[in-house]
Amino acid sequence: MKAPTIKTHYRTPVQQLKKRQSPWKEKQYSCRAKEWLGDDYGITIRIEIGNDRLPKRIEEEYSFIEWASGPEWENRIRVPLRFFAADTRNGRSFSTFEGFVPYVLFEKLDTAVPFKAIGFAVLSSRQEGIRFRLKTGRSGTTWLQKGTIGVNEKGWLFRPVVNKFNNLELRVTRPSGKKVKLFPAYLMDVEKVSIGWKLLGTAPRHLLEANGWPSKLQLILKKRGESQKYYYPVEWESDKWWSAVVELDPSSHFTGVWDFYIADGGDKPLWRHRLHMPAKDIAKASKWYAPHYEKGAVSFRLYRTQNYSASIMIQTENVKLYTVRASYEQGSIHFRGTLYWNRYTPDAWQLVWKNRDTNEEAVVPVHMYKLHSKRAQYVFHGEVTDLFKNEAGTGGAPYRLGRSDLYLRVRSDEEDIDYRLRSNNRKLVKNTKHEWYHQNKIYRHQFYRTTSKRVAFSIDEIDIAKDITSMKVKNGKFIIEGQARFTTLTRNLRPRQQASVVVKNRETKEEHHFSIKSQHLKDNWIQFEAEAAFEDFRWLHSDKAVLDLHIRLHAGEFMHERKLGKKDFVYYKDEILHSYVLEEGERAISWYVTYTPRGNVKIETITYPRRQFLKLQEENEKMKKAGAQSRVWVVGERPDTAQDTGYHFFKYCRTAHPEIEVYYAIESDSMDREAVEELGNVLIIGSDEHVEVCLRATAFFGSHDIEYFLPFKGTLMESYRHGLRVFLQHGVLGRKRVEYNQEYYKYPFHLFCVSSKSEKRMVMKKMHYDEETVQVTGLSRFDNLLEGPPAERKIVFIPTWREWLHSREAFLESEYYRRYKSFLENPKLHRFLEKHDVVLQFYPHYRMQQYTDAFDKIKSEKIEIVKLGKKTVQQLLKESMLMITDYSSVSFDFTYMQKPVIYYHFDTKRFFQGGSLRPLEETFLGDVVHSEEELLKSLRRHLKRGWAEKKAVSENRRMIFSYSDKQNAARIFQAAKELEKENR
Repeated sequence: MKAPTIKTHYRTPVQQLKKRQSPWKEKQYSCRAKEWLGDDYGITIRIEIGNDRLPKRIEEEYSFIEWASGPEWENRIRVPLRFFAADTRNGRSFSTFEGFVPYVLFEKLDTAVPFKAIGFAVLSSRQEGIRFRLKTGRSGTTWLQKGTIGVNEKGWLFRPVVNKFNNLELRVTRPSGKKVKLFPAYLMDVEKVSIGWKLLGTAPRHLLEANGWPSKLQLILKKRGESQKYYYPVEWESDKWWSAVVELDPSSHFTGVWDFYIADGGDKPLWRHRLHMPAKDIAKASKWYAPHYEKGAVSFRLYRTQNYSASIMIQTENVKLYTVRASYEQGSIHFRGTLYWNRYTPDAWQLVWKNRDTNEEAVVPVHMYKLHSKRAQYVFHGEVTDLFKNEAGTGGAPYRLGRSDLYLRVRSDEEDIDYRLRSNNRKLVKNTKHEWYHQNKIYRHQFYRTTSKRVAFSIDEIDIAKDITSMKVKNGKFIIEGQARFTTLTRNLRPRQQASVVVKNRETKEEHHFSIKSQHLKDNWIQFEAEAAFEDFRWLHSDKAVLDLHIRLHAGEFMHERKLGKKDFVYYKDEILHSYVLEEGERAISWYVTYTPRGNVKIETITYPRRQFLKLQEENEKMKKAGAQSRVWVVGERPDTAQDTGYHFFKYCRTAHPEIEVYYAIESDSMDREAVEELGNVLIIGSDEHVEVCLRATAFFGSHDIEYFLPFKGTLMESYRHGLRVFLQHGVLGRKRVEYNQEYYKYPFHLFCVSSKSEKRMVMKKMHYDEETVQVTGLSRFDNLLEGPPAERKIVFIPTWREWLHSREAFLESEYYRRYKSFLENPKLHRFLEKHDVVLQFYPHYRMQQYTDAFDKIKSEKIEIVKLGKKTVQQLLKESMLMITDYSSVSFDFTYMQKPVIYYHFDTKRFFQGGSLRPLEETFLGDVVHSEEELLKSLRRHLKRGWAEKKAVSENRRMIFSYSDKQNAARIFQAAKELEKENR
């Protein structure tokens, strides 16, 4: 029987097949490879062709798929091509044909692996046919990710690829070496379990075994664009099917896009590849809502990327508020509005106010009914005195003043989930603001939008708008001109406004009134001029103090007070705006007018021996005339400590480089003085020697601001202005914003020490230092962390401070104190410590040390309250096997030592209200808990793990530390020496 004539519609690299004339135009024809499905035995290929391009007659006996390989494409195999299905789209008819190619047939193409093959589809009858080159069509290569890699029993990989001409080719490879360069793993199903998802998928286990690779696998969940990862073990259900349970914790998995990878199960994976997801409908059913202690509802949504890979989108779920109005009637606030809800049908609705400062909640039921299919209108009412009445009487106000975030609490299946309310309504404040009198005070409540368009509620006393228009020092007097007014809707209050200016001692609260020279009303503003002699301030302070300026506005019986400052200002930490020096006999009293970071005006006062003040002037003149100076370095921390980076850098210099003239500055009554005096060259702050050395110093090294250990304001000292200024740091940066930005200094640091490349990039971007100034050296105190005996059965509990706690009363009334006191008094904690013979050492923050007596009633022999000076922080870290903290940067030291940390977060929103320097998930490496019960559970988990660090923490440590050695101080020394040499 004569073979049919084959008409080709695409030029082919097979040299033996010559192009013949076709009855159709060549450019109108294509053969689209629609699907490529690999299984354990072979590959099924489906192609689609428009019916108008098919031969008039097709006989399956003469129709086949052909693959060719070899140098001249001389090796060929053929398999039958059968009709599979018909379809009609956009008025055109299409036919789909299917062919199955066994792996054993592919193996006959070539014995030398790797090799490639090209494919053709032949559709013909007995007389003639058409040969089509296999292509992928306009849809590109997306279908190639839908389970397209086949594996035979020999461990060969059969992978379709598309060349630059959009032609389909087959690549056959045989894996080799230790690394798996290609591994076909696919996610096929997802089941919801109590702690998250159970993933089910397929992968060729025999591929691993055939090549001698470990068959133990793991899933890696990695945040896109960052290095944070979580690890989940993979269990083999059979030789082909695997499963893995992915724990989804809203507290640990921060928002963003996270990608799934499959990798070998080693501690340091040799290989990893993206996990593919062939079916899109898996993702549609995989959305999980979970409550978050702060953000409200968080959703975990599995989705398929454009490359058919599996990823999770984690985001905060909001409810859009269209309108809201409020009215005030006989002590009740009535609200009414509309919102958008398109999720599940809940059992009950509530509106929740969460106080930002205390996390206290006020809850009101919400009555809902549907306005139409996509909107629901809600109505609720409640008494203001019931919702916000200050029953505890704290703060002296009848209401719980402050700001609250609004959530819609939805109950479904006996679980409450809070959804944050957001709004685009610009008239929110206008429609809801209201003021009222109570006990000679004016209060105000209102709904408003935050900068991120979230809905919040505030209730507070009316405020003062104020501004200093000018200030000067003349003839020993401080003269201020400014304006102020009440921010109230009550117009009849404004004409009765009267202003007074006072200066207060920040510590003792004693005050002195300025003399008001004039004041008058203009455009509802009180314009005033006030003055006071600096000599009149002397009784307010001792030798060293900080005085704050306050403005008081009176209107009849109503009075309100705020700190006084300038609206438009430029803040420098080391700038003196105005100064005055009063010489009295053997002493000189100095007053320096400066700004706070918020633009408020403060007066710093320091009393010196007169001889030191004269020494300052004398040495400044000498230094201006002198040339190069001999090297003199001064190191310090806070004035009363010697246990941080300053001490360890000083220790290194004294032991490794005794030829350097280096000194350490510390107060005479410091508990750390004895330890540092063993090294020699100690300067007692305020002594004549301290003054003399600092005035001729060529470099200053500080763990905090250098002015902490200087005898004068730095800007007054020629040695400070022209010497080398090095910031040793006192912790890894990244959590809370700090005031070390370059623009905050007239005389910024020349050397800024950081611990990693990522921290360097952050300091350059967020704090605006140049690349030469920021150097990755590591912190000097890290050198000592890896030395010493193994840890004892001890836990160190070391929280940081809260900047808003300015007094003992505020501390004792704070949630901060209540939380820690409750934990330390918890009987479950006491039993845990007793049963497992563990000692908990509670080390209050430097600024909390003055209130340690508030914890005296804790009755447990296993709990120690460590007071300042009794032990150094490094001693506590070295002898402990686990740390509990909140946000303290000392946790980085513990992570450097490869020990586990538990983070107890209960006021994250307020603590980070000023923002953070980098994503929080990069810095909290360990368990993050939000309640006392969760904290106790975490302690039990760590006990079961043998107090070992989690694998994810070990993997993510490289984000924080570029070095893990004992050469940090040496790198700082070398960098400082080179910089000083350049400056000379």
